[in-house]
Amino acid sequence: MQANVADVLMREGSVKVIMALVGATLALVQPAFSQSKDGAYYCVVEMSAGLAFDGAKWSAAALRVDQKFVLRMKYGGSHIEEGKQVSDYDITITDAGTDFDRPCSNNQKMVTIHDDDGGFRCGTITEDFVVNIKTLRFLRIYPLGYVSGQDNNDNTPSVSGGTCTTID
Repeated sequence: MQANVADVLMREGSVKVIMALVGATLALVQPAFSQSKDGAYYCVVEMSAGLAFDGAKWSAAALRVDQKFVLRMKYGGSHIEEGKQVSDYDITITDAGTDFDRPCSNNQKMVTIHDDDGGFRCGTITEDFVVNIKTLRFLRIYPLGYVSGQDNNDNTPSVSGGTCTTID
């Protein structure tokens, strides 16, 4: 009888140890990006290139790099999409020195961010953005200008890249 009690206690102890290990493992397994709250980032362009018109033809050109903007993210909830955890955000872009918030969307109000990598794409009325909140890098694409047929430097397409810092 005592051998059976010892076996039961040992098995119960083993079950408790296994359950503790499973719980600890699950506590450590989290998505690489899981913000689940509002966030704000101050973003600075570090390089920019585009097209320029020299009076006779178009060519590649390095452009000014003094652009800065604030990216605000309002958390809208999480769900599973194609077997992966994703989070939805209402995102706005505000150029530094202005109060004009431009919504950033993907053909809907909310932008979906895959929690495992932190990257997303969105567009405002005039620009497209590719942002990664995990690496804090972005591309800002201005696709307008050249195709309109006006050969001048008043409105030329460009691609800019830079980094963001978290705002508390």
